[in-house]
This record gives sequence, structure tokens and C-alpha cells, in this order.
Amino acid sequence: MDDCLYLLKHCQSTQLLQSLTHKYNGRPAALSVGLTVLSLTSTNIKSFGFQLLENIYACGKSVLEQTILNDVMCTPEGWNQIAKKCENNKYSHLAKEIINILSAQTGVVELSNCAEDAKLVEHIFM
Repeated sequence: MDDCLYLLKHCQSTQLLQSLTHKYNGRPAALSVGLTVLSLTSTNIKSFGFQLLENIYACGKSVLEQTILNDVMCTPEGWNQIAKKCENNKYSHLAKEIINILSAQTGVVELSNCAEDAKLVEHIFM
């Protein structure tokens, strides 16, 4: 995986990126889409990672959903980090879609960051 990421960082080819993150002849992809995006968006070529997400999203919301749900290497927390990076880098439409996909999964509970909500349950922990 590290070799593939090194190659991508030094040879910024969209075709190479897509080849490494898609199945080929029944074999699994060499790289996880989520982990690749996390890695690329943590470097000075973060736009390259966002471009991969944009290309997937351009194929349709269902393609993005299947990409997220079938990515066995990247956890929902990792995809949540990706959504935050999208939001912070003016890709709010991608952030919204990723959060919607994650929130729609069975067993997902969104925790509130609101201080008022914390006060409501404070007595439980005393």
C-alpha cells in the first residue's frame, strides 16, 4: 500500500489513481478509496484526493454509497474524517453526501456536541 501511495504522490495521474482504487479482472483494488483519500488529503496534493471523490460522485450518488459501504479498509470514522476534510476545503456537497450515507446505515446514532444536551444527561453520571 505504501508503495502505491508513494507512486501516486510522485506521479499524479488520474488514470493511475482510478486503476489502483478499482477492481481488476475480479481481483480486489490495490488501494482502499477511503484510505487513499485520507492519505492524499493530508499532503500538499490534497486536491488530487478530492478529485477522486468528485469523479466517483459524478457517476452518481449510488456509486459513492457503494464505494463507501464496500470499502473494508476504511472505517465509518475514517469516512467521517473525509467528510470533515471535504467541508473544510469547500467540498461541502461531498461532505453532505458522505454524512447522509453514513447516517443512513443501521445502528448509526449521531451524538450531539451541544453543551445543553450534555447538561440534560449530566445527572446520570453523578
